[in-house]
Amino acid sequence: MNQGLMPAGWGASAGLIAGFGDRSFSIDPSLVVRVRQVHGAAIARADTLQRGIVHDIAADALVATQPGVVAAVATADCVPILLLDPATRWTAAVHSGWRGTLAGIVSRAVAAATDFGVAPTRLLAAIGPSIGGCCYEVGEDIAEQFAAVGMPVRRALDRSKPALDLRECNEHLLRSVGLPPSRIQVCGPCTRCRSDLYHSYRAHRDAAGRQLSWIGWADRSP
Repeated sequence: MNQGLMPAGWGASAGLIAGFGDRSFSIDPSLVVRVRQVHGAAIARADTLQRGIVHDIAADALVATQPGVVAAVATADCVPILLLDPATRWTAAVHSGWRGTLAGIVSRAVAAATDFGVAPTRLLAAIGPSIGGCCYEVGEDIAEQFAAVGMPVRRALDRSKPALDLRECNEHLLRSVGLPPSRIQVCGPCTRCRSDLYHSYRAHRDAAGRQLSWIGWADRSP
């Protein structure tokens, strides 16, 4: 079950189902819980939702804690983030585009872990394949919004527009809410640079597909 791009060391957690998919690999959709992603900051609980369908619930993070429940998010340049506490089996899958990053969706997910009794210092975070600062140019208005809240903006003399590295921004957010740098992994390449391997909206526009990223626990029942 633990297939796709697996964060280093996470395979040691017995029963964990987690990974980042690519253009050729995705977990069986019938196994996962998904919701309608809207580039916001709402969080939904996956534990009580039926697997195998996309629920008409507007949210961009899913929390799963019960055996047999696997949360998944779909991306094509946006940032997929997986959060894990092996001790309590608290997990979350997060979808973070520029709007969700600016709204602090991953910070809200960490707050949900805290509400569950998990200290941020106990969490493991994996930031998956997404568009990098090498390819993600944005307008000045967006760059100014990020700079105003202290998030890194890239500016280069050979570029007419500023650029964002959304993975770097989300790592910044995770560190700001208490995750130690040693517990944060960045996995995989820029999806625009490797659009031969990953779906990329910047590369293929409306023809782009989506890859799933997922996390949860195997059903303990016989």
